[in-house]
Amino acid sequence: MIGAAVVVPVITVSWILHNRGIYRRKGPRRRAAGAVLDYRVDFHGREVVADFRALASAQRIELVIEGAFKRYLEAPPPRGDAEGAPTDLQAPASDLAARARSAIDHASSQAGHRPAAADTSDPAVRR
Repeated sequence: MIGAAVVVPVITVSWILHNRGIYRRKGPRRRAAGAVLDYRVDFHGREVVADFRALASAQRIELVIEGAFKRYLEAPPPRGDAEGAPTDLQAPASDLAARARSAIDHASSQAGHRPAAADTSDPAVRR
């Protein structure tokens, strides 16, 4: 505990002195540091192949990595099954939540567990 009371202030004062030294050498900031907006090579050195203007309006984008290239392609929309029913990606969120709850309940019953009882310590939750 005493070590922390000594170490933390020493590190803080050192950091302040370091930053003041930078300010003394370089002067105040006049503008934000410039950023390079050219994205021709990714962080792993792969060449990026994409038409970003065309992809800006795409609903789905597929990323394909082939050797030394990284390609961004417009992906087709997901299809439903043979009867035209929506796939999981197209199903309404309420249906997905209901199916998830059902799967959890089913897994719990298979494992011999009962669903946890509701917390009744909060008066707003009591029945």
